[in-house]
Amino acid sequence: MDPTVRRSSRLQRGLGATTLALLTCAALLNVTTPAAVAAPAADAPAELVLPAAPRGLPTRDRLFVAGDTGLLHAREGDDRLLWTRYDTGATTDTGLRLPAPVDGGLDQGRPSRGYSGAENHRYGTTSDSVAVPVAATAQAPAKVDLYDLAGGKPVALGSVTVPAGQSYYGTYGRTVLTFEGSDSAVTGWFLNRLDGASTVRTKVALPAGAALASSVHDGDQNSLILRHRQNDLSHSVLVDVATGQTTALPDEGQYEFSHTFRLAKGKVLRTGDQNMVDVLDRAQPQTVLSSTYLNPVSGELRLLGDWLIGTDSVFGTSGDNRGRPLHFTPIGSTSGTVEYLLELADSQLLPAPDGSLIAVGSPKTPQYGEQPLFALQRITAAGTAKPQAAKLADVPPAPATVFGLSIGGGVLTAASDTVRFQPGDTTGSFRSYRISNDPTPVNTFENLDGTHTISNCFSHGTACVGLQSTGDGRYLEHDPIQRNAAVFRKVGYRDWAGTVPTGNVDGLRTADAAGRYVALAQTAYGNWTSNHTVIVGDLDTRTQVFQTQATGVAVQGDTLWLSRQNDKTVYASDMKGEMDRGTFTTPCPATLLEAVGRYVSWACQDSQGTVRTSGVYDTSTRQTLSVPVMSTGWTNSIWGRESLLGDGYLVRQDLATGRLLLLDFHDGIKASGGESTVAVRTLAQGEEWKSQRFANRSWAVDRTGSNIVWTDADGQRIHVANNGITAPKAGDRFTTLSPARLLDTRAGLGRTGTEPVAAGGEVSLQVAGRSGVPQSGVKAVVLNVTVTDPKSDGHLTVWPSGTTRPDSSNLNWTTGRTVPNQVVVPVGADGKVNLRNAGWGTAHLIADVFGYYSADASGSTFTAAGPARLLDSRAGVGRPGTTAVAARSEVSLQVAGRGGVPQSGVRAVVLNVTATDTKDAGHLTVWPSGSARPDSSSLNWTAGQTVPNHVVVPVGADGTVKLFNASWGTAHLIADVFGYYSDDRAGATFHAAAPRRVLDTRTTGAVPARGNTVLDLSGSGEAGRAKAVVLNVTVTDPKSDGHLTVWPSGTTRPDSSNLNWTTGRTVANLVTVPVGADGKVEIANLGWGSAHVVVDLFGHLG
Repeated sequence: MDPTVRRSSRLQRGLGATTLALLTCAALLNVTTPAAVAAPAADAPAELVLPAAPRGLPTRDRLFVAGDTGLLHAREGDDRLLWTRYDTGATTDTGLRLPAPVDGGLDQGRPSRGYSGAENHRYGTTSDSVAVPVAATAQAPAKVDLYDLAGGKPVALGSVTVPAGQSYYGTYGRTVLTFEGSDSAVTGWFLNRLDGASTVRTKVALPAGAALASSVHDGDQNSLILRHRQNDLSHSVLVDVATGQTTALPDEGQYEFSHTFRLAKGKVLRTGDQNMVDVLDRAQPQTVLSSTYLNPVSGELRLLGDWLIGTDSVFGTSGDNRGRPLHFTPIGSTSGTVEYLLELADSQLLPAPDGSLIAVGSPKTPQYGEQPLFALQRITAAGTAKPQAAKLADVPPAPATVFGLSIGGGVLTAASDTVRFQPGDTTGSFRSYRISNDPTPVNTFENLDGTHTISNCFSHGTACVGLQSTGDGRYLEHDPIQRNAAVFRKVGYRDWAGTVPTGNVDGLRTADAAGRYVALAQTAYGNWTSNHTVIVGDLDTRTQVFQTQATGVAVQGDTLWLSRQNDKTVYASDMKGEMDRGTFTTPCPATLLEAVGRYVSWACQDSQGTVRTSGVYDTSTRQTLSVPVMSTGWTNSIWGRESLLGDGYLVRQDLATGRLLLLDFHDGIKASGGESTVAVRTLAQGEEWKSQRFANRSWAVDRTGSNIVWTDADGQRIHVANNGITAPKAGDRFTTLSPARLLDTRAGLGRTGTEPVAAGGEVSLQVAGRSGVPQSGVKAVVLNVTVTDPKSDGHLTVWPSGTTRPDSSNLNWTTGRTVPNQVVVPVGADGKVNLRNAGWGTAHLIADVFGYYSADASGSTFTAAGPARLLDSRAGVGRPGTTAVAARSEVSLQVAGRGGVPQSGVRAVVLNVTATDTKDAGHLTVWPSGSARPDSSSLNWTAGQTVPNHVVVPVGADGTVKLFNASWGTAHLIADVFGYYSDDRAGATFHAAAPRRVLDTRTTGAVPARGNTVLDLSGSGEAGRAKAVVLNVTVTDPKSDGHLTVWPSGTTRPDSSNLNWTTGRTVANLVTVPVGADGKVEIANLGWGSAHVVVDLFGHLG
């Protein structure tokens, strides 16, 4: 124990700084009352407010007075003086207030100081009397009001006036101690005892000329200990507070105050002679009653009957973050050993008049995964029995401070100093919540994830940990690098979920993350406008995908957006940077990018990182919304990202008005302009928003959900508000199936009998509950439908049962020809689809199922890719050599990692497969590698015919698909990829539609040879804004042989064909094609004669 530390921790003595306010009411306390939450703005959506999580470090409960019947104390973050009764443990608000809330004494999240000595006596000692100092005014001198708290509420006992020229120090029972001189140079001590309505004043008689210590060493309602030096010797005296009589303590020595004394019931405790602790008789303090050998105590030491009770100082070192043991040993012991009474305790130890002691702590150290449970503990010892600790009242956990947060896919993750118990330098944990997208969000799940260390948040203040959600339950810190790898975490994981190697690139930070991909960007090192290293990592495969130089980067699904130094163009590509996916320009070289849905937000920073210009680009309308920036001058006090993009909206902070704003443009940015061109709503407002609050630290946006989150002013509670935008109808996900035959009229499969379908006849085909298709919940199925042995020309229409037959065709044929086509058709309420032979003769029908669409969350989403040629046996693309594929032989085609298809995580690919230069009639089967070849066909041909077909095929575990030439002659095979299905949350879902004719050139004029026509979907609502559309495209009355290519407008026409024909033939094929930024699709007739084109819309992917 070091009594010289005492003065530095005592409250300022001046009355003006410490005056208590007496309130008129006292309320029963259960928990610490949080600060009031500011009401949201009037136009803000309804909020969910998540209460503060419990802090890992125990609440600091400051003990002031252990009286006869109760304890006077106050809690961290609160200015109320509380009274807890010994008999009931009930805690009441006395109505008395501290001049300031109790400080937790934390520095960077750890206890900042060691032991700070016995508690000061400003509010009384060892009695139910409480002192309330009142500062002097122009009309009245300073005084001290005394109250009795035995009943829990202050009852006035009287007042003691502080004499002129003196200052108040503390109160002992009903004696007020004052002093002359200053805080650092006391020249005299005075006892002012309240006796009824009068005050008895006594000056403490200390030797003339002595240098008085400026603090009281210890005291209770009967005595206090003062110290002085005279003639180079130190002296300590015991002062009777009633009479002022002094008694010397055995402390005289050359060195300054070499002993420490603590008062006990009838005794005085002395330490300081090496490792010996002496018990002295208070009446005759020169008499040593017993001596005990005890290792030095760094905290408080008190006497309880025949036992020494000690605490240890709590330092900010390993293992000390949550307290140290409170221990005891019998007096007279010579072993130096101690036993633990409380395994975790604060260093405070306060004596009560009856000799019992009050401490704050927990009997047991919590296990990993448990929160420390601290309580006010009363320690007693009956006779020779060992000391016992009895809980008086729980100490509620302090609120945790949120260091950073992010939200994605409805999962909110916050980094804070809430923690599973763990010794060492751990400062907090990641806590995740699952939040609904309801108009008033609901917290449906909560989990305490892994821990983070003090080094991750050295300042231990709000917004010191940046987080980035991927939208699929994973997240990364802003500083994710550990041992040359980027660490990512996952909800429910106590440890790392995985790493992505980064090599020896220094200073990498998380720039963006979405789904399986993360973009890491090197720190700008003082110049934000220059290129720096960017690494793209795949979290699924835990590999590095791409490395480049750029100023800004964003990831969106499998699209990578980049901006570069001194370049006003923003570039989109696949994740490997191999396939261009478009560009747009900004008025200045962009350095910050975000991409969500059809929108890309951008910002241009100066060399110091301050945003000077920003906006949002609509890739569909090709218009730009200009967004105000925070900095109004050319200083660099503001830096970093100022806004966050959602799907159809932007959230930004407005410093001038102190608001968090939402800019709503979910219907599209109609024309370039400023904020006045879109709807603007206030999410939150207050003084805290008039200073920069950093994105993904103090507030965040769910890019794949509907919520915006932010912390309140003190960084403890988290507010969640819905964006208020009506969510578009959810689409359906695709589940792949191994191809299976559902209908074959030749074999009586799927329909009774083996007769062909009559002219104009219909087949009602049960699809639900067969070959892997669920019995219910299926919205649409993907079928490969084939007509064979037709006795006349005709066409086939496929539609959901229970609905009117549409005026559209799914495939067309001529007499005797076998023709296949893939069909996406909604399923009727009875689980069936209808097929109609719209020919003048009979025909046999075959239908193979390849997959289905449903609301099942385990299904896949669509991402457009290419078009890109993956196979051309004529040119040696996709397989060695240029020879035709032999009869009855296979081609193993690698699709993963090619043509914009990711290396892994792909469930199925969308191919347009073409057979050409066929030497004999036959058919082609396409299926996933690693599985048995099915008895189905993907396309059929006759000798010499060129035939394409749309194929959706699952991808094998090795990333390949198989193609089997089921003919007796050779054939060349071509395969173009148009997209893929995966678990990517940013991918598109399917919205089925009743077949609708959207183009028919027979009413407007044929498409000329080598000419184009445009399918304009911009006025077709969601289809015009979709990522892709599913079309059935038919060519009729062609004047020459040729082929048709369909592609999104605004992009280069690909070198691929969607359907091929010969002169005079009507040919149809299913086409899945991305929609251009302007809502249009282009169609090229690459024949040498004109042809009519008919297009039916079957649904869209968005």
